[in-house]
Amino acid sequence: MVIRIMGGIGVAVMLLWGTLACTHAGNEKRNLLARQWVYQEFKTNYDRATGEQLGSPIMEFNKDGSYRIIMGPVSLALGLQSDEGTWYLKRNSLVLKSNLRGEHQFDLQKLSADTLMLHSKLDSVDLEVTITLVPLTTPTAE
Repeated sequence: MVIRIMGGIGVAVMLLWGTLACTHAGNEKRNLLARQWVYQEFKTNYDRATGEQLGSPIMEFNKDGSYRIIMGPVSLALGLQSDEGTWYLKRNSLVLKSNLRGEHQFDLQKLSADTLMLHSKLDSVDLEVTITLVPLTTPTAE
């Protein structure tokens, strides 16, 4: 009986520890992401452009879960639109819920203090997109 109780407590402790570790890792990713990022490169399986060629669009992720994409005049002239909505992390993915386009999921290929690399595949139009961004500003203190 004592062994079963100790085993049950051990399992509960391991589950709690795993939950706390996942929460900590998720918070760390959220904190890394919550800032302004400027496009460095926008690449598809058909074409490639630098951030400068696109007018240096900005993606801004806020700690409250909101985001906005700010397109400059060059991007707007190319038919790209500014956007806003909410975001959340799901395992190794970034999910954007756009006010204009609905929900879209990007694979987080890289997230560090100096690089954000997102990848997505749109099967309906046979398009793969990789966006590489660098920080525009340092994270804000709370």
